[in-house]
Amino acid sequence: MKQKTIQIDVDPNSIGLNRPVDVGILADAKSALKAILSSVKAKTQARTEMADLARYRELTQQTQVQGFQFLMAQPTQGVNPGQVVFNPPHSNGQLILRSTPTRQAINNSVMCERCN
Repeated sequence: MKQKTIQIDVDPNSIGLNRPVDVGILADAKSALKAILSSVKAKTQARTEMADLARYRELTQQTQVQGFQFLMAQPTQGVNPGQVVFNPPHSNGQLILRSTPTRQAINNSVMCERCN
C-alpha cells in the first residue's frame, strides 16, 4: 500500500502550496481529525495491548538514561557534543538553557542564551 499525503487546512490556497498532496481537506484541523478518528473507530476493532509493551517502555527508559549519561559525561578525547549544548564554554560551568521557538519547532531542543 502506497502512503498518501493528506493536508487539512482552512485556507484553500494553502493546500498543496509547499508540496503536492494526494488528499486535500478544506476544514478546521481539529474538527476534521475528530471526524476522521470517529469514522476509523466505527470501522475497525480496538487493538489489543501489545504483549511486549512493558518491556519496550523499560528499554526506552534505559536508552534515555544512557543517552543523558553520555551527553553529560566528560569526553575522553575531543569534544562531547552534549557538553557543547549543555555547558558551552562561556557558561562558566553553569547550566544556562533557553528554549527558542524556532529550534523548539524543529526538534524541541534547548539552546544557551548566548548561543542563540
